[in-house]
Amino acid sequence: MKKLKEERGSILVLAAISAVMLFSLMALSVDAGNLYFTQRQLQTLADSTAMAAALEIPACQLIPQNRCPAMVTAATTAFTEDNAPAGATLAAINNGPALAGDPNFGKATYVETVVTMSVPSYFARVFGTNTVPLGARAEAGYAVPAVVPSKRVWANTVELNGGNIKDAPGQTGGVYANSTAFADSGNISAPYTLNTSGSITGNCYNNGNSCGPPPTKVAAQPDPLSSSVEPAMPGISPTNQGTLNNGNNNCTQGGSNYTLCPGTYGSLNFNGGGYTVTFAPGLYYFTGALNGSAVTLSGSKVTFFFAGSGSLTTNSGEVWNLSPPSAADIAADTTHALYNNCTSCADMSIWQSAADSNLMIIDAGYNMTMQGNIYAPDAEVRMNGSGSITTTEQIVCKQLTLDAGTITINSSGAVGVSDGSQRLSLAE
Repeated sequence: MKKLKEERGSILVLAAISAVMLFSLMALSVDAGNLYFTQRQLQTLADSTAMAAALEIPACQLIPQNRCPAMVTAATTAFTEDNAPAGATLAAINNGPALAGDPNFGKATYVETVVTMSVPSYFARVFGTNTVPLGARAEAGYAVPAVVPSKRVWANTVELNGGNIKDAPGQTGGVYANSTAFADSGNISAPYTLNTSGSITGNCYNNGNSCGPPPTKVAAQPDPLSSSVEPAMPGISPTNQGTLNNGNNNCTQGGSNYTLCPGTYGSLNFNGGGYTVTFAPGLYYFTGALNGSAVTLSGSKVTFFFAGSGSLTTNSGEVWNLSPPSAADIAADTTHALYNNCTSCADMSIWQSAADSNLMIIDAGYNMTMQGNIYAPDAEVRMNGSGSITTTEQIVCKQLTLDAGTITINSSGAVGVSDGSQRLSLAE
């Protein structure tokens, strides 16, 4: 049989086809390698942003919103500092995680971050694929809260020279000293904890003259209200500034009752007794002193803020009954006429500026019921007399001194204290 001459070039055709296929596979492997490398970059970014955001969980637990400003700042800073590739986006920061079916879904002790990027292709373009979308997700948090989240007394120094700190029946709040605990007498029946690096001085630790066990040592607990943004001075100067003495300079008057209006006050003195002062809802911004004796002060949806030279002194016979605005109350103030756009005023009853170290004196014979925080980050709060403070939130200050009187922490739910064993970690 005669051999067909046309078969002589078939090897060259097969070699050409094989070469094209080989180069195509090599080209696709370059794209695949680039995608794999970028995916690892995105996952590293997601991990670092989740960890950075989760570090702010203690500071953010009292902020009535998802992903508080401190959390957003921490995550975005980590995203930038970790050299995010061009085109990468920090697409989500959720506290708690928003992925349906996640075992940590909605838990405030966890943060979820999502990083996305559209990666350009090189050789896959010949197949019509110009970009490939990639994404990475991470979760970080505490298995249980690593700090006491709320409903307690927090102070850099707690000095107990007398008086009592206790929980309301059936409640669990607590007392925490970040630096020094000093107790010569008095009684702390609430859980009493101290920073592991803190010191203990005095003759008795707690439980009065029985000298009970020392405070439990725990990991450092940050100021739970440190992320609060102080209000700007309102432009409103109400006509009721100065001295209120059974008569003048008030918004409204009816018999022995007075209603005051929010705004900026130089000072306000309540002289005399037997009358009631009601504070209308809003922000009361004091640049001077608020003093009073033998009067009843009440207000709903009210925040008292003391600026750089402001101070609060209560005296014998005063009755206080204050409740703060909620986040919803402030959001509803769309004209900012009441709260001057102070979003951090939510849950704040008495707030003294971090630049204000004036002593806050709560003196004899008072009765204060607070449904919000008392916050004086750079000042001493001193209870001198035989009165009482009942709070449903927190007392946070640089130093708390009890010479007499009683603080009752009427928390609405059980609050735990870390034993130091819990650590921040990646959950996913």
